[in-house]
This record gives sequence, structure tokens and C-alpha cells, in this order.
Amino acid sequence: METKLSKDNLIFSLEQFIPEFSSSIVEHRKEYGHILEHVLFGDFTRFVIQEYKLGHSNVYLRCINFIEDMLNSNDGYLVEVAQASFLENLYQANDGIKEISKSFSKRTKVILRKIYPNMKFE
Repeated sequence: METKLSKDNLIFSLEQFIPEFSSSIVEHRKEYGHILEHVLFGDFTRFVIQEYKLGHSNVYLRCINFIEDMLNSNDGYLVEVAQASFLENLYQANDGIKEISKSFSKRTKVILRKIYPNMKFE
């Protein structure tokens, strides 16, 4: 990702990096009148799970990279949104969470182990 992520450019960057999710962002704005990042990233989690299940690896991996960029940010807000609204919603993948987790960095797997202490992540 070329532009440094920040709270101010988060949604713009998401639209640029994952254009396949843009229609969901438009729907979100219509429904709420503005962007609620935590709610939107819950929707993004479900989108990523769907892309994974459909085998759309190009889109899926770009999504994972975007979340990794958020988690590696020095911006505490981005880290919070990625953890609380994305990682904490991965349980919705059911058994797929273990497969999805294989795409994450070691650092992110440490976070996942804290969120889901009863699961084993490789």
C-alpha cells in the first residue's frame, strides 16, 4: 500500500485497495448516513470470509494485506478497528477461521490466540 494508512484516509484507502467492497461501502453510507468504521469492518469480515469460501484468492489476499497494514500501523484507532471489528468477528467463518488464519503474519496469529484462546493457530 503506497499511502500511509490513517483514521482520516481509512475508508478512501479501503475503497482504493479493495474496489470489490466499494458497493458495500456505498450501501453502508446510505443506511447510516455516514461511515461507522466498526460496523463497516464487521461487514468487511463477512466479505473476506465469503471471498475466501468462493476461492477468490486475489481479492482475499488483498483484504488480508489491508488488515495487516492496519494492525501494523502506529495509529491506535486503526489497530483497534482491525482487532475489535475484524479479528473478533472471524468466528463467523466457523471452522474456516483456522484456514483463514494461515494467511496472517505471526504477529497477527499471536493476537488471534489471545482473542480465541481455545483455538490452535498454525
